[in-house]
Amino acid sequence: MTKVTFDRHVSEIITQADLLRTQVKDADLAVPVRTCPGWSLGNLLRHVGGAHRWAEAVVRTRASGPVPHDQVDDVAGDDAADAAALADRVAEGAARLAGTLRE
Repeated sequence: MTKVTFDRHVSEIITQADLLRTQVKDADLAVPVRTCPGWSLGNLLRHVGGAHRWAEAVVRTRASGPVPHDQVDDVAGDDAADAAALADRVAEGAARLAGTLRE
């Protein structure tokens, strides 16, 4: 079994966010996500982008207690908005998280 390094894990955060971004940049944000009943693609992207920012805050502050997770839970938004902008937000959050983990 090959052991995956810390750096590979961190790099994969960015790789997967970029892959997601390329897949959804022109998508309809109102499309339902079959694996997330009741959620649209917009909800999912807002959740993923928020989760990256939440995790980055946990690491950056070296949180020893609960960190507010409103960014993760608040998935509401305008599903008529620009998908590329929301996808860019996901990639930006992933880059921030990766940078903080590397520090």
